[in-house]
This record gives sequence, structure tokens and C-alpha cells, in this order.
Amino acid sequence: DVQEPLTGVALPEDASATVHTRMPSFTKQVWDARTNSWTSGSRGYVGDTLRFKLTYASPADIGAKSIIIRDYLPRGMSFVASSDSYAVGGVYSDAAGCASAPSTPVVSALSGLQYIEWRLCNAAPGATWQVTLDARVNDSPSDVQPGWIVANFGKLSGQNTSGAPYSMREIATIDYVAPRLVLTKN
Repeated sequence: DVQEPLTGVALPEDASATVHTRMPSFTKQVWDARTNSWTSGSRGYVGDTLRFKLTYASPADIGAKSIIIRDYLPRGMSFVASSDSYAVGGVYSDAAGCASAPSTPVVSALSGLQYIEWRLCNAAPGATWQVTLDARVNDSPSDVQPGWIVANFGKLSGQNTSGAPYSMREIATIDYVAPRLVLTKN
């Protein structure tokens, strides 16, 4: 039996596929008063209030599930209550075990680090979210040491449309600087 070769048909050893994945975007930045711009790092003096910005965006054609964002403040910093402001676009809805509250954070602590948590839950395709918030560098010398470079990190956790979990992290660094104090005696 002689078989004619098949033409125009991919055999298993010749088959290939290209898969493009789209993930939500997530960023974290700190306002640098020296440069008047959002950046990935800044300085902090004892008693300073620093402003942070977190942003989230779903891909334009795919939603996301069970989105929870946590902003872990570095040791030596505390969230300034009611300093948060929001820009929310698109539709966010409840999910199993997740009540959507994109503009109502919960403030808590984990291993001595204060964090702020937002539950976006199910995000529609193209949904966007942004928060700016203030955090104060504490006055206590045991909490803040000059020369420390600390990271304020944000964490996004969620599920893709198939239900597989994922997480993303972003950081903004703060360089704690000793205050310069000059005394003049008359």
C-alpha cells in the first residue's frame, strides 16, 4: 500500500500555536516634592507626610475576578485617615466571598506593618481604578532610622477568567533622612 503524502494539513509534529496573554496593569508611585513628579522613590524626614498613588486597569477586552489590592506601608509610616481620593472608571461587582468596595478601604496590620486594602472584586473589561493617599513618617526614633531605605509595596491578587489565581507587586522606596537641625545661641 503506497499512501500519497497529505498536502496543506499540519501533522502533529509540525503543529504550533501562539498564545497571547493579557494581564491587568498595576503600578505604585510616590510623589517627589524635589522634582514635582510621580516617581519610584523619594526621601522622607521624621514628621513628613508623603503621598502615594496606586493604579489598576483591566485589559480592554477581558475582565478580571476577585481583585484585591493591598498597600503595605513601610515600618515607621502610618496611613493618614481620610487622605485617600479616588478615580474609578468602569464597572466593579461582587464576587463569591468578595464584596466590591473600590472606594472604601480597610486599614489593618500584618506582622507590625500597617496596610490598606481595597476590594475591587470583579472588574469589567477596560475598568480603571486609582487612589492617592498620604502616609506620615512617624516621630518615634525606634520606628525610623536615618539611612534606612524602606519599600512601600502594593500587592494585587486576583483570578483570570479561567479562575487561576495570580498576584502582582509594585514598590515605591523611601530613603529616611535625618533632619538637619541648626541651633543658634544668643
